[in-house]
Amino acid sequence: MTTTVPFRIALGEVFDQLPEAIRLFHEGSGARFGLGWATVERRRNPIAGLLADFFGFPKPCERAALEVAVTFEGGKERWVRNIGGARFHSVLGPVEEGVLWERFGPVSGGISLSFDVERKTLFYRVTRWRLFGFLPYPNALAPTVEAWEEAQEGGGFSFSVEIVMPVIGLLVRYGGAVERVDEGG
Repeated sequence: MTTTVPFRIALGEVFDQLPEAIRLFHEGSGARFGLGWATVERRRNPIAGLLADFFGFPKPCERAALEVAVTFEGGKERWVRNIGGARFHSVLGPVEEGVLWERFGPVSGGISLSFDVERKTLFYRVTRWRLFGFLPYPNALAPTVEAWEEAQEGGGFSFSVEIVMPVIGLLVRYGGAVERVDEGG
């Protein structure tokens, strides 16, 4: 069976080993919705604040309401995250040479995915960068992005995303828990 679902393409056979809560959130070509909570941290640095605002990241908050909506079109997924009323979005796809690309405005990061079976955790690590979708951007000047998703007992999964800029330091860190709430989850 040929698939156009970005996470399934990037992970290959490993996709079927993901815990159900994580797999169901990343599976399918229809709309998917999740609810949960998130906490956001940002560095108190004017430059970091301007950059975080430019990309639409939410302001710092504790256990704010989280809504996630994923739509699928042309082999790509549009993720809209709403944390405490602050919305930001990205587009995931395509997959090239096993690397899943995620675009935030003019910047795209190539994500290498790995799954730790014992911890039941999906890890994301951005290893390549592009501007405007095609211009390579030097990793030495690019942010470090580390993220993970881990299945929770009773359904849903916890997650964490941390973005750190060279010289500036922490741009944003957000994490929490989400559970799929549409008919597929």
